[in-house]
Amino acid sequence: MNELAITQRQNKFFHEVSMSIKQFFIDVFTGIDGESFDIGRVLWAIGALVYCFVTVFVVVKTVPTTFDYIAWGTGFGAVMAAGGAALWMKRDTEPKEK
Repeated sequence: MNELAITQRQNKFFHEVSMSIKQFFIDVFTGIDGESFDIGRVLWAIGALVYCFVTVFVVVKTVPTTFDYIAWGTGFGAVMAAGGAALWMKRDTEPKEK
């Protein structure tokens, strides 16, 4: 195989991977129709990410580290449950599937 064929194969692979990642995020952040973005799902994901980043910051900056795993798990479970409950409560406002 020459270098051009290898490069073309790599480009095709990376294009397919990037498109599947893009489709994943579209599926996660849109309603059932796959077109309209759902603010509840976006805010839920942002809340979970912020919770994790704050956790890393506290663990790195706190000396000595006294990290309570039970409290962290309880808090993260509450964040995830609240997001799920919010999506459940607004299920009637979801756009209809095409």
